[in-house]
Amino acid sequence: VKDISDELPGASRFTKEVGFMSANPDKYNVLKAKPSLVPLTKKMEDASNARTKWYVPIWAIKEAEKQLETGDIIALTGGPKGIDCTHVGLIIKENGVPH
Repeated sequence: VKDISDELPGASRFTKEVGFMSANPDKYNVLKAKPSLVPLTKKMEDASNARTKWYVPIWAIKEAEKQLETGDIIALTGGPKGIDCTHVGLIIKENGVPH
C-alpha cells in the first residue's frame, strides 16, 4: 500500500487531530465492554496524530479523480471533532470513470 494523498492535485495538509474514541468509550460497544482497551486506543490515536496526513479538498476532487485507479482506498474526512474520517471505500473504474 502506498499513500499518494500528497501527490494528488489540491492536496492539503490534514491537521485535524483524532481522539474521539478514547474520549468517548461509551459510544463503542467493544470499548464499553472492555475498558482496558481504551489506553491502547489512545496510543493508536496519538500515533495517528504524530503522522503527517493529507487530504483533497472538495474543490479539487474532480481533478484528483483522474489519478485514481481501481483498488485505490479512499477515506472521507469530516464529522465530529476528534474523528478523522467518516467513511472508507475502494475506487472502481468503469470506462475510465471512478466510482
